[in-house]
Formats: sequence, structure tokens, C-alpha cells
Amino acid sequence: MHEPPEGTAEERVFFRVDAPHRAVAAAVHAPLRAWLHDTVPGFDPDAFDVGITDVGGGVDLLAESGRGEDGAVTTRRRLRFGMAGHAALVVRSPDAGNSWVLLTCTASPHPTGTALGSRALADAVPGLVRGLLEAVDARDGTVARLTALPRAVMSTADASELEDAVTDPHRRLPLLVAADAPSARRAAWEAAMVRLAARTAGHAGLHLLMPPAAGRFGRRAGFNAPRACGDDAVLVYLPRGDGEFGGSALLPDGELRLAAASDVETPGVTGLFTIADIRRHSALAELPAELSAVPTLLDTGPGGDANFDDPAILRDLVREADQRARRAEAHARSLATTVAGLTEQLRRARRHQDAHA
Repeated sequence: MHEPPEGTAEERVFFRVDAPHRAVAAAVHAPLRAWLHDTVPGFDPDAFDVGITDVGGGVDLLAESGRGEDGAVTTRRRLRFGMAGHAALVVRSPDAGNSWVLLTCTASPHPTGTALGSRALADAVPGLVRGLLEAVDARDGTVARLTALPRAVMSTADASELEDAVTDPHRRLPLLVAADAPSARRAAWEAAMVRLAARTAGHAGLHLLMPPAAGRFGRRAGFNAPRACGDDAVLVYLPRGDGEFGGSALLPDGELRLAAASDVETPGVTGLFTIADIRRHSALAELPAELSAVPTLLDTGPGGDANFDDPAILRDLVREADQRARRAEAHARSLATTVAGLTEQLRRARRHQDAHA
């Protein structure tokens, strides 16, 4: 198993989108562009849009897209933030209406000497995750949705959908459920839920039970959901897999206490989760087959992705990307010349037609 250097901060988020590749690739381009603009001093959005390697602020972009031998279409944007770290955003579509998105980011523990430090990079990544979730209808498994804000469960139909999400054998990430306890102050409770959603975005789906959905869900689960969520407790449902749970599938695996919610672990307490625990379960989740072996389209060699720490490989990638950009520019100029020639022929034909009318 890959072990990053001590102090390295890593982030991995993945989800499914029921939409064609072109639509998903375009949808995630906008939040990535906006995030870079807000995060990187000196970022050049125009250079980013056309795929130029140097996008300003000491950041290098390697953009690639193509169709693999298996027919799946892949678009990948890899970013190198100097010595601060690197990130990759992948959209992979095995068929016309089914796409997967994978975001990975590694922030170096070493001093960077660049405008964007490694700590700033690590702190900024959750904002990118929330932007991606706002741009598409992200799914975990077949039913569960991943959203940037808490998802309200209002009706009995919503409660039924939540039950399906909890028991979905294809769900890979934790699912969180909270109910508005009678003793809670609503404004404070809602603010706490928004903060929790921000800290777990992309790693767990957060659902808020409202009447009458809370009653329906509680009856089906066999417990009083609002009472179980008293004292700022949030119910935690780990992935169910293919096991036969029967009625017990709706019983939570434990709870997360907002009053003590932090990234600090509390080892040895059975059934009590922290935000760090939720993120760990997400980090250990097995990638779907569609994302487990993403091809390298720029021919960097057999066996996988490019090593950003190898200057020789990076130079080759940059050279290849620049060559592709120049070929694309030459092709665009050729098309423009062709269009101009056809336009002139059309004008002549019209003048000839008018002269003989």
C-alpha cells in the first residue's frame, strides 16, 4: 500500500454522474477554473481554458483527453503546484450516459518557496470538492447523493429514498442522518449541520430528517430517530455491501457527536465516530472498476500515471502537451483558411446568380 511521506496531506474524492462525458467534463471545468482563480495568485484563466502548460502562479497544467481501447472516454487535468503538491481531476465515461469523476490531491509537507504553500493547498481543496458537488448530480452507488449542503428529507417518499440509499449494496461511502431534536435550537442546529456538511463533503452524504419523514424512517428502522439524534448526535451508516441485513440494515453503526466533532481521534470508543473516522472510511473505500486503472493518454510509459517528481518525465509530458497544442493551433488556422475560401466562393456564386437573375 502506498505510504506518503510523513506530514503529507492527501485527499481523494470520487462519485458517479448519470450524464454524458462531454456534459460532465464541461460541468467540472468551471468549478476547477474558479477554484484556481481564487486559490492561486497570478493564475491565468485564459491559458487554462486553451490548455497551455504554464497557467501562471507557478502552476503547470497537463491536459489530456481520448478514447481508450475499451471504448471508455477519459478527460484528465493534472496540476503541479510547484513544490506545494499536485492534483488530478479525472472524468471517465465507460458508456454514453454513465460518467465517473475522481479528484486526487497531495500537498507536500516540505516548504515550497512558491506563492501557494502546501498548507494553503491542503486547506483549499475542500472548497474545490464543494464546487464540484454543486456543479453535478453526484451519486454514491445507485441511490445516495453527495451534495455540498445537507440534504433535507421532507416527505415519506424522501424517507423511502433514504432507506434505499442506506441499504444500497453499491454504496461505498458513509452516510450520515440527523433529525431535528425538539430540544435543539433550530438556527444553531442548522448552522451546525452546514458546518458538518462542509467538513465531510465528498466523503459522506448528510441527510436531515424532517417531519413526517422522521416518523416514517423511525418506524421502518425500529427506533425513534429524533430521540436518537438528541444532544447533537448524528447517526452513522457505513456501506452495507452485499450482506443480508434484513430489518437491521436501518440500524446505525454508531453516531457522531457534534459537541465533540473534531478531526482528533477518540480510539477505543465503540460506536462513536469522529469526522476523522468518516474521512478515513472514505479514503479506504475501494475505487470502482471504472476508476481503478485510468489509462495514461500521453504515452508516459507502461504501468500507470506520470510521476510528477521525475523531472525527465515531466519535461516529456510538457513537450508532448505543447506539441499537441501547436498541432491544434495549426489545424485551427487551416480550418479558418478553408472557411474563408468557402465564404468567398459563396459570395461569387451569389453575385453570379444575381447577375443572371
